[in-house]
Amino acid sequence: MKERVQLRVTGLPNDVESWLRIIRKTPGTEIIEQSKPYKNRGSQKIRIYVSIAFSDELQCDTISTT
Repeated sequence: MKERVQLRVTGLPNDVESWLRIIRKTPGTEIIEQSKPYKNRGSQKIRIYVSIAFSDELQCDTISTT
């Protein structure tokens, strides 16, 4: 694992959890750090902060955007 990105993910709790499951199942990715969920003010949405590492073998065609 070489490349690393830091992201803030915002959404409804179920949507954020679904996104995390997708990332965990994606070959060549690893969640290095994950914050606790924080509530957004005036909303039902939450946010988390994650650091994700990508392996050298990760190919762009393995990630679906649809």
